Amino acid sequence: MAENTAQIQETTNLYFEILQHLNMSNTPEWLQLDLTFQQMKVLYILKHNGTLKMKELHEKLGVSMPTITGIVNRLVERKDGIPLVARENCPEDRREVWARLTTAGAETTDTLNDLNARLVEKSINRLDKAELEEAKSGLERILKAVVEQRREMGENVDRRPNQERPPRPRRTYHRNGVGASSLAASRHRDTVTSPV
Repeated sequence: MAENTAQIQETTNLYFEILQHLNMSNTPEWLQLDLTFQQMKVLYILKHNGTLKMKELHEKLGVSMPTITGIVNRLVERKDGIPLVARENCPEDRREVWARLTTAGAETTDTLNDLNARLVEKSINRLDKAELEEAKSGLERILKAVVEQRREMGENVDRRPNQERPPRPRRTYHRNGVGASSLAASRHRDTVTSPV
């Protein structure tokens, strides 16, 4: 493996260079979302884990309880009045508070994913058929290695390497980046049931 060190480093650098270009291309649309990086992390943690206790959320994010409380407060009490996260008291223990993603919060993470996917698709569209096959084959091998590594670490891997991603519907975006069609419904469906 030692002889592969230089190639591994070059491949890793290429990966991060791709991400940097994607992020730079996305900057104007990301800024419209009016979210900090920490707030985006919370949205993605809740998207992938479902409803979590505030204690679990602060452990996953690696910040103090007062810090996570402030982040969640700002996701609940948004300037536009549409909460991206809701807080709920645990029925068994009223002192325990849970956080969950609202419909608008889930739409926001979908928006972020769509922004990246659109840019990747535009870039990949520049490749010819042979280059596409080569890129797909390389990415499948990297995905397989990542899944194997997660499995070895004892993580629950529920996505198979060849599992197809469902087609994404094209959305029209509201000024804050969230799909406009269900913002009004989100406002009424997702209410904050308890202060932290």
